Amino acid sequence: MAILTFGGKPTPLKFGPGNIFVVLNGQHVDIPYAVRNDAMHIAGPALGAMLDNSTDGMLIRYCSSAKLRGYRFNFVAIPDDADVGHDFLAFDPGQMQASFDVGYELGRSQDPWTDRPPVIKGLPDWAFGD
Repeated sequence: MAILTFGGKPTPLKFGPGNIFVVLNGQHVDIPYAVRNDAMHIAGPALGAMLDNSTDGMLIRYCSSAKLRGYRFNFVAIPDDADVGHDFLAFDPGQMQASFDVGYELGRSQDPWTDRPPVIKGLPDWAFGD
């Protein structure tokens, strides 16, 4: 819990400034595709859109909360241009292996982290206390 001062920004937590790391175990933006005109094939993409919206809200909250408290926000996800399949409901070993391989290479890279999630890339720095 942060302690608020009247008219000021929250003071850092008891242990001082730090880092927040968020790993999104998938791609942030789904590539659009046509669906068949029946309920079963529309339900999956609709559920995916709801989950994407929920994830965006969570990322905005985490990033803005970290910045307000003086923490460094670090975010990584499977790049949107990586070919790891498009059906998040599929239990497909090939799709899971492709995701693992991309994640493994990200982990081996020098610095895969970014300080802003993609959903807020266009917002100005002042909106996050920078």
